[in-house]
Amino acid sequence: MIGPIRTGLLINVMGGSTAILIIFVLWLSGNWPAHSAFIQPDGSLLSNVYVLTLLGGWFGVTIVSGVAFSVQGVGVTAGLSAIILAQLLAGSILDAIGGAGITAAFDLRRLSGILAMPFGVWLLLPRAS
Repeated sequence: MIGPIRTGLLINVMGGSTAILIIFVLWLSGNWPAHSAFIQPDGSLLSNVYVLTLLGGWFGVTIVSGVAFSVQGVGVTAGLSAIILAQLLAGSILDAIGGAGITAAFDLRRLSGILAMPFGVWLLLPRAS
């Protein structure tokens, strides 16, 4: 109702504000870890932030904006189904190459499941009457 640009902005501002609030509460309570991705034991900042971690913010903005634009045309069900398909595909690739620390076989059963998903998304797309 408020448009895709305002929707993306609102979601990202609320998410960032929530994250800052949680970090602030942890810091005040003394439960903030001594060694984290942002504060190192020697007190230096951002020395251990990986490029993919920094790209995560960009990917988040891209996904939220893409959803806000696309859901208006295809509907919420088809839009979310397409997102789930992309996440399952990315997860399967990460599992196959061992990106999460373990390697899971990319077998015929997994391939069949991934190949069935686009058909399900296609069935959910609105049809012109």
